[in-house]
Amino acid sequence: MFIILKQNRKRAGASQWHGRLARASSMKSLAALCILVILFSGFSSHASAQCLANEIQKLTASDPSLGDHFGTSVIILGDMAIVGANRANVEQYLGGAAYVFRKEPITNQWIQEQKVFAADPGPQDEFALSVAINPIDPNLIIIGAWADDDADDCGNDSACESGSAYIFRFDPDLGLWIQEQKLTASDAEPQDRFGWAVSIWGDVAIIGARFDDDPSQNSGTAYVFRYDENTGTWNEQQKILSPDPGTFGTSISLEGDVVLIGASADQEFGIGSGAAYIFRMDPDTQIWQLEQKLLPDDPVQGAGFGRSVSLDGNTALIAAPGADGVWFLEGAAYAFTYNGRQWTQQQKLFASDGEPLDLFGRAVSLAGNTAVIAAIFDEVNEQTVGSTYIFTFDSQQWNETAKLYASQFDGAEAFGTHAATDGENVIVGANFAVIDGNNEAGAAFIFGGLGDCNNNGIIDICDIADGNAADKNSNGLPDECDDLPCPWDLDNSGSVGVGDLLMMFAQWGTPGIADFNGDGIVNTSDLLILLANWGPCP
Repeated sequence: MFIILKQNRKRAGASQWHGRLARASSMKSLAALCILVILFSGFSSHASAQCLANEIQKLTASDPSLGDHFGTSVIILGDMAIVGANRANVEQYLGGAAYVFRKEPITNQWIQEQKVFAADPGPQDEFALSVAINPIDPNLIIIGAWADDDADDCGNDSACESGSAYIFRFDPDLGLWIQEQKLTASDAEPQDRFGWAVSIWGDVAIIGARFDDDPSQNSGTAYVFRYDENTGTWNEQQKILSPDPGTFGTSISLEGDVVLIGASADQEFGIGSGAAYIFRMDPDTQIWQLEQKLLPDDPVQGAGFGRSVSLDGNTALIAAPGADGVWFLEGAAYAFTYNGRQWTQQQKLFASDGEPLDLFGRAVSLAGNTAVIAAIFDEVNEQTVGSTYIFTFDSQQWNETAKLYASQFDGAEAFGTHAATDGENVIVGANFAVIDGNNEAGAAFIFGGLGDCNNNGIIDICDIADGNAADKNSNGLPDECDDLPCPWDLDNSGSVGVGDLLMMFAQWGTPGIADFNGDGIVNTSDLLILLANWGPCP
């Protein structure tokens, strides 16, 4: 019965989405025409993005099926990436799963490591609508399941949606991700949607329950959990209440003792104008206290400010996909900076080629001097498939440097459903992509080269996209910046042979240059890599 209902729900979702795309496209055309008439062609079009870049790899699930929505959530850190598929098949349910990928150091290919799912999967749990990697310990991840039905008063209500979140830890001996603990709110109630947003840093995890009714209906809250090393458990430490009603906990970004929480339905400047809040933990009491409510300089009803947030150091990036950029409802993102006393708006960002109803700001991610902003309804080749933009900070302002899009699309990708960056790579979800004939199976796309390895003032991804540099090994870097083209040739003879084998044995058990897989020691794994590359160097 559950399976039939869920299949129908997924098919209905497909029809609704394609209808939305058609309406969005027609609305965009009508809005653009109206604006042009009003302005009497008195406004010139935006300049194009600095470069148009294709992905270095397209990721798909090992078991794609109709309506999985692989790409609903994404996160990337170093050589690990996670892609959420909130309606993937798990046992007899369509409750959702998260797929963990690792980058293979020799081939630079991202390989699926494991399909991760709850130990207690249920129907329509929306597991993996939100995912996060612990930057302090990447062997620890958290996954939200906002539609899980575990509150005490849920009974048999399959639409209870109290929500939960799951902690998984990687076991290096088994080579597997193991569920460590399921987290639920101490005062869980139906429709709270605990797990809508999750973030983790060190021994602290913060989970958003955007429809919690404390202190008012749908005001939203955020729960702080802390890991106790003595008991090996995560315990609820504090419930952060929303200062104002407005789906507080829609988005969360935690870094150290500071957390940025979005409330996209805040109504201070009209319905859905939105807000974001900075909380800082008191080191003595370990209590999280409100530091400041962040609002844009030009608030507007329906902007959805706080729909997505990202925090890095003293900079906060906050999305407002319903805001006006240069065009009506183009969407925008706002950068705020902290001077040690208060947070102030630094810059409003919008696409150089934006159009009405692009929803620029559907997702944002910040890492150092790199910001990634998705525009889910942007048109590419006259099709509403979505795109994502890279902005870089030059010590004075944020500048658009690249526009990312999928190399292949079917007209309904939803490219930019979610996007994330670690400063070196970008991952973008497209949860409506067709895979092997399966509508809405979904995909994710990896982009690299966000640095400037050859110091020519152009980010590497643009050097490659513009044809100024080659990238034969598809690692996102110009070939001139790569390490030695044949790292297994230890004796620099031009081929991999006995001499290299002897040099490897001389380094056996040490962190020598023959540690090809980067695990900190020369061992059998490195020997197998050397033997696999035996012979003349390419």
